[in-house]
Amino acid sequence: MPANKRKKSSKEVAPSPATMTTIDTAGYEKPLFLQELSQAYLLEGKNVVTLSGQTHDHSFSKESKSFQDLGQNLYETLKNTFTMVRVDASSGIDFYTKDKQELATLSKIAKEAEAIDKVHTLGDLKEAFKSTMFQPLEALVNLELVLEAVTTVRQNQKKSGKPEDKPVCVVIEFADAILPRGDFDGMEQVDRQRVVKFLKLIESSWFRESSHLIILVSENAGALNSRITNLPSVYPIQIALPTDIERAKFIEWFQTTDKSGIKVEYEKGLDKLVVDSAGLTLKALEALLKSAGRSGSPLITRAALIQQVNRVVKAQLGEAVSIELPSHGPEDIIGYEENKKLLAYTFERSETPKTAASVIIATGPNGAGKSYQFEAYAKASGRVIIRLANLRGKYFGETEAQVEKLRMLLRTLGKALIIIDEADTFFGDARGENTHEVEKRLSGTFIQMMSNADGKALYLLITSRADLLPPDIKSRAAVQVPVFDLQAEERKEFVKAMFVRAGLMLPEEDWEQVFLKTENYGARDFANLIKEVKSRGHKSALDTLKVWRSSSCTIKKDRRMQTLIAAMHCSELPLLPKEFREAIENDTTIELERELEQLKRELKR
Repeated sequence: MPANKRKKSSKEVAPSPATMTTIDTAGYEKPLFLQELSQAYLLEGKNVVTLSGQTHDHSFSKESKSFQDLGQNLYETLKNTFTMVRVDASSGIDFYTKDKQELATLSKIAKEAEAIDKVHTLGDLKEAFKSTMFQPLEALVNLELVLEAVTTVRQNQKKSGKPEDKPVCVVIEFADAILPRGDFDGMEQVDRQRVVKFLKLIESSWFRESSHLIILVSENAGALNSRITNLPSVYPIQIALPTDIERAKFIEWFQTTDKSGIKVEYEKGLDKLVVDSAGLTLKALEALLKSAGRSGSPLITRAALIQQVNRVVKAQLGEAVSIELPSHGPEDIIGYEENKKLLAYTFERSETPKTAASVIIATGPNGAGKSYQFEAYAKASGRVIIRLANLRGKYFGETEAQVEKLRMLLRTLGKALIIIDEADTFFGDARGENTHEVEKRLSGTFIQMMSNADGKALYLLITSRADLLPPDIKSRAAVQVPVFDLQAEERKEFVKAMFVRAGLMLPEEDWEQVFLKTENYGARDFANLIKEVKSRGHKSALDTLKVWRSSSCTIKKDRRMQTLIAAMHCSELPLLPKEFREAIENDTTIELERELEQLKRELKR
């Protein structure tokens, strides 16, 4: 039956406009890494390429018009130009097709090479390749012989004017298992032998002048031996997380090919699913779509999506990174009117690269509400929140790999507020004599990243000890926002509003006593007090304050020291409390500095 007359099966469900994204994906042909691969080989003459990054994800194949794993996509893309061979430490030399037609082709060429110069005696290639299973060194030896044989035959065909056989493309999967990182004097003998053998192959004149292509696939390029990756003839390509258009095309493809016939929806629409799923690999997105279909309720919630994004991020970066979408906005902030004006202005100016403030320091005493305020304005500006913890790895090179994965995540997520809590402990002193090299590299890398004021990535460094931040970091923060405990009438209005919001009403005569007993409380302390009143079933906060007190009562000097530090690290004078403003404005801070130094000595801070 002609294709245009084929009847539609009852099980087939035609995609309806309501279930498809409106993002135009018609012009999308192939992922960027394949475009870069083509450029490296054809325009720059590179015949050794490394592929790192998202090497375990799906990618679109123009040839099959479907999404495939990396190896199969490389095969579909390159099979018309090359004889495709795959290698790994377990399977040895193998192929992407079940019929292994490539083996017959290479066996024929091997016999021709032997007839030409009597040197290339490879014997039975099927047995030779079979013997390379779990023998990566032997695989490299046989690989070199095959590549040299193909080169000999192609040169002979060129001289005789015959049609030339195709060159060979070798895809070495999990290449870091065969060619691992390390110096020769610290490597196992067999590892050293493999690296030397590979170096001799790719640096030989006959290979450099050939049309062969070797692709080294490793999730972490830093895990490959640097003697190889540092060669100018080796071209590095990083496979990034999928872009908006790639995720949109994948959703369309999934909706039209999924055999369940269930059309998945997103609570905010599929176009918003494309945006909110930034940071997901296509495999993770596929798992989310399939899970929704299997559940019988094809509606994906935003909470489920963020949970999946965090699952993927944590799988790559551990507990060092989390993605957040705050539920509160600027309207939920009580008081702090000057802070609100500044934050609204700061986020607004960061929409434009020319005026964007790439680094902000938020400082102030513990529990004053620094994170809460910035999270609220991040939500209002449509920014996703990325919270960073310790990126340092236990093993050599792990920290650099973590940072590289973070860079890739930031490039994909678009507009983001990157929050670094306890920033004074996150960064090492890049100039300190006793600072470990890893600390120096980490600080240097982040300084470089934060210097890019493109308006997309906005770095927020939260600390109560801004004085301990490295000068290189502080000098890049044009906006330094102190968050102080509220004072006088503003504080009273704040406390009353918090109690009302929590559904607690106090007798009017109790308020003054509450204010007196909570003189040293910050925003977090009042939140904790409300919890205690509710959990204990007290009718008045005074009843609770008779049996409970906040931890801030035990750190009065610490909070005073943190308040003084915040005053000294303030770029916005209207935010200063009256007791500091005149001294700061007139540059007569000697008394404040003396008090601060005295507190540091007493607290040994």
